[in-house]
Amino acid sequence: MALDQGYTVTIYSRDPEKKMAKLSHPNLIKIKGQLGDEGAMDAAMKGKDAVVNCIGPGGQLSKQTTCSDASRLIMAAMKRNGVSRLLVCGSFGAGGHRDFLPWVVKKLIGNILDDKDRMEAEIFASGLEYTIARPPRLLENQVQGDKIFVGENVNVAMGEIHPKDVAQFLLMCLYEGSWINKTPHISSSKK
Repeated sequence: MALDQGYTVTIYSRDPEKKMAKLSHPNLIKIKGQLGDEGAMDAAMKGKDAVVNCIGPGGQLSKQTTCSDASRLIMAAMKRNGVSRLLVCGSFGAGGHRDFLPWVVKKLIGNILDDKDRMEAEIFASGLEYTIARPPRLLENQVQGDKIFVGENVNVAMGEIHPKDVAQFLLMCLYEGSWINKTPHISSSKK
């Protein structure tokens, strides 16, 4: 999406060739590194306008710190490199919205939501311009494009959304300068 619109995109990953092997573009830069590698992170962020953080919990349901730890390291690198705009794929149910979730979901992903809550609190206190999109279930369903539901403090707990729609929404927020210092809930349907 961003590449097709002429933007330069840098992907920072432990193994960018494995994760993005099929993705090739003249404006795409792939940097390999760990989150704790300040040198590699600084190289990835130098001269950038914004950071999009889509790090998830990695499939673990036990006690989590992955998202909050990663976010802390990313924000430190942003500050070292003068990058002030942060866009994040968060999670519906974080930020005090667990009451919308069925009890079984709260039980299953409670540790993940605790980590997302810590991550969000650190982002709020960071002084950065942020947008934290809170999608419900990420499913490889049909891409909706401009037909997604967006709102704050609304129940989309039983909704779903394609990861490409989340990416498109975050890029729209970046391009338009919209939803700054907000935490919108996004879904392909309001269920």
